[in-house]
Amino acid sequence: MHEICEYSHDKNAQLSSRTIAVFILALFAFSRQSWGLFLPSEIWAVLILVSVFLLLLMNLYSSKWVIKGNIKKILLIIMFMIMTFYKNHDLSSNEELIRYMIIYHSLVIFYCCCGFSPDNNWIRPTLNMIVIFSLFYSIVTIMCYVNQNFYYGTIKNLFINYGMNSGNVRPAAGFTTTSSNNGLYTCTGAMIIGSLAFFGESHKSKFLNLAGFVFLLGAFLMTGKRGMLLGLFIAFFISYSIYTTKNKHGRVFKMVFVVLVLLTILYIISLLMPSVFYVFRKNAILNDSGDITNGRLLLWETALKYFKDNPIFGYGWRWFKYNNGVIYRMDVHNVYLQLLVETGVIGSIPFYMFIIISYIRAINFAKSARMGTSLPSDITQGIFVGLTIETFMVFYFFESTAFYMSECLFIYLLSCSILEIYGLQMNDYRSHDNKAVC
Repeated sequence: MHEICEYSHDKNAQLSSRTIAVFILALFAFSRQSWGLFLPSEIWAVLILVSVFLLLLMNLYSSKWVIKGNIKKILLIIMFMIMTFYKNHDLSSNEELIRYMIIYHSLVIFYCCCGFSPDNNWIRPTLNMIVIFSLFYSIVTIMCYVNQNFYYGTIKNLFINYGMNSGNVRPAAGFTTTSSNNGLYTCTGAMIIGSLAFFGESHKSKFLNLAGFVFLLGAFLMTGKRGMLLGLFIAFFISYSIYTTKNKHGRVFKMVFVVLVLLTILYIISLLMPSVFYVFRKNAILNDSGDITNGRLLLWETALKYFKDNPIFGYGWRWFKYNNGVIYRMDVHNVYLQLLVETGVIGSIPFYMFIIISYIRAINFAKSARMGTSLPSDITQGIFVGLTIETFMVFYFFESTAFYMSECLFIYLLSCSILEIYGLQMNDYRSHDNKAVC
């Protein structure tokens, strides 16, 4: 394999420090509304500042930076300014908003330092750690359903004093305060393991990855997150369609076959654990209640009304949650619509452009990876892991507050960083091959 990245300084020191910095952010993201609540916020603040310091230090120390994607850097700066200053009239008096802004800015710095840096050595350890966390949350979720006394007698009591809403007190929440967080954590691990299983040429660990994917998928279905399930299906459908570009014959049959096999396996498991199909029973329960959107329709209608009243400039960053007049402390549950309400058409443009440009680049990287000469498996898998996660997040934005949750934002920016780095390495690898041929 070609040596794609060269450093004139101590490469190991740079990589280990960057890995530690990203580890801290990943720990924070995957402990939100879970065991991270047991640590004082001051400790997390110090750890996040250490992470930012290491990221900035390593990028100053590095002898090589990628001078590409300037439009995305400009958009990030504009987004940064909007989040910080645009009608943030409650910022000085709202402790929650202050913490949110610190975390948000730290994640933007993470993307700037990692997404535009040439090394990828921090990616594999970070993904491995995320999978380990996903397995942990999955195991606890299954335990909560198998023995509900364990949930109501132990886990519920652990989180009852940490803002757990009474509507979230159910085994679907697992070792978190909300089923949304539990679903996100288990789903992310399923996307990583599933991508390694479906989009890799090596057969050495395929069976193990497939088994892990089925396990994580089963636990995820227990969380009852319908929007995430739809996003997961769309993400794998798009990734698989691009991955099989060179072999279109029979790919629809293979896709249907894989889905049927997974459903059969899950059905067999459900005979022993009916909770595996809780996601489908939840749909029927909400339908019987008369609101299948679980309150989202009311929030969307309210957001549209406010947008029509002030479409150009909006009401200010994070305004809707505290001033919507319908459900206090509740976001729109549609990122694209909330951006319009709070920043108006003008303020939404850089956010929309960043999401669209990033996703177009992701699609182009994935298509390029399957065209032309073969690539090392780590580059191909890295690109398709990133594409699967980013596709999921782009569609998940339609029905969630994902852009306003640090755990979701970290996962989204992580996928963008992975794609930028492996996309660069793919181009460098092929340019080296072309020079060698010449």
